[in-house]
Amino acid sequence: MIHQNRRKELLSKLDDNAVVIVSTNSEQKRNSDVNYPFRPDS
Repeated sequence: MIHQNRRKELLSKLDDNAVVIVSTNSEQKRNSDVNYPFRPDS
């Protein structure tokens, strides 16, 4: 519910033809020598 409210609030502040670009996080360290990609949908 929190995300829906935030999305509605953001959309209410935009003009009709506005574009929003939302980036996700970058690679994160798994341990001191291994990275893993951030997957927002997992």
